[in-house]
Amino acid sequence: MPFVEARRLWERRCSRVILVLDLLAVTLALSVTQLLWWDAYWHGTVKVVGSFGRFDLGYPVVTLALAVAWWSPLAAARSRHPRVLADGWTPYRRVVVVTTTVFGTVAMASYLLKLEIGRGFLLTAMPLGVALLLAVRWGARRHLRARRRGSALVYRTLLVGDRDHAVHVAERMRRGDWAGHRVVGVATPGIDDDARIADAPVLAGRPSILDAAMEVQADTVILVGPVELTPAELRRLGWDLSERGVKFIIAPTLTGVASTRLYLQAVAGIPLIHVDHLEMSGAKAAAKRTFDIIGSATLLVLLAPVMLAVAVAVKTTSRGAVLYRQERIGLRGRPFRILKFRSMAADADTGAALAVQQHADELLTKAPDNPLVTPIGRVLRKYSLDELPQLLNVLGGSMSLVGPRPHRDWEVERYDLLAQRRLLVKPGMSGLWQVSGRSNLSWDDSVDLDLYYVENWSAAVDLRILAQTVRAVVVPGTDAR
Repeated sequence: MPFVEARRLWERRCSRVILVLDLLAVTLALSVTQLLWWDAYWHGTVKVVGSFGRFDLGYPVVTLALAVAWWSPLAAARSRHPRVLADGWTPYRRVVVVTTTVFGTVAMASYLLKLEIGRGFLLTAMPLGVALLLAVRWGARRHLRARRRGSALVYRTLLVGDRDHAVHVAERMRRGDWAGHRVVGVATPGIDDDARIADAPVLAGRPSILDAAMEVQADTVILVGPVELTPAELRRLGWDLSERGVKFIIAPTLTGVASTRLYLQAVAGIPLIHVDHLEMSGAKAAAKRTFDIIGSATLLVLLAPVMLAVAVAVKTTSRGAVLYRQERIGLRGRPFRILKFRSMAADADTGAALAVQQHADELLTKAPDNPLVTPIGRVLRKYSLDELPQLLNVLGGSMSLVGPRPHRDWEVERYDLLAQRRLLVKPGMSGLWQVSGRSNLSWDDSVDLDLYYVENWSAAVDLRILAQTVRAVVVPGTDAR
């Protein structure tokens, strides 16, 4: 089938390009290391001592063996597959794991075989090689995601399940367009042929799921909800799709859970998905608070000249106080005073609040072209400089560097049950929804992102959000993802 062959072709091409780039990266890292350790490399030897006797190896032989041992396992780790390349931190983590394993094995072999490999040689090659390999994946990831935004290098996907689940998964696929799943059809009972879901045709009355996949030329089938198939029929469907080269994916109805909280266990051939609980308490809470204290204190010192310059600009360009204080709702519904550099005219709080509520058909909606914002205030807001005093809130403990955005009391009163869970963690200066679209997201989208953060917090997530925040602030209007 041509559509399946087309998918296989671009997947192979992508993997082969990364394979070649990996080889160049490893070769370059070892070549630079050779130049830095020129005398030891060309004139030194590695002595091998064991029960089989003693002999010397030249560094060129050791380097060649290290290159093969380093380059080859990257394929076994599937770090070059397009599905992995587009998946967040996964390709980077696999490169680090493979490199650590290889060099750890070399260190162990050096001890057991009494190899006298220069430490400087290894300590130079390893970080340089890791940096180059990570750069390859960063470039490949950006290229792949850019092509997919243009509808290239995508998986033609058929969704199979009831309407509600199909609509939900289709919407998630739209948000996660980096994964490359383009919905080309939906096979769901109880809907006429002329209906559409997520701009894809609904296929009703087809003799089988396989026929529906062939009709829309899908190279991937995702089971998204309850389907009247027995275990034997479901197994047979997997066989039939596999014979035709069509990928088969089963999407659980549980959403908003990070892969780090999931554990797949096969019990007598039945796959069970275990979901770990996440509690922001004890050591985790202490670690986050320690990070907030150190991070906010460091940033206050580093940004002191900038904050002083902003304070002078605010004071000299408009009447009123330099700092603006406003009550917000924080952890578990407790109010606190948030600090900002004043960006509006003095005594404009009441007028601004009315303007916001007049345009608040959805929460998070900002009043367009607020005339109360001062000229210098527009600059401060554009680059988020008005929010720098919130570092004092973080240092004092009422906020965190990363977390859901704090809202006013009248906004919190409109929270539904899902949104209430945002209050289970401290509000943050930045968060997932800020770096995923700034103020352009809908209320439902922002709640989903904040809930994902609350349910799946980790130190790595905080670091990633902070890195994306810097990019979004430095280059306003860019996609921080």
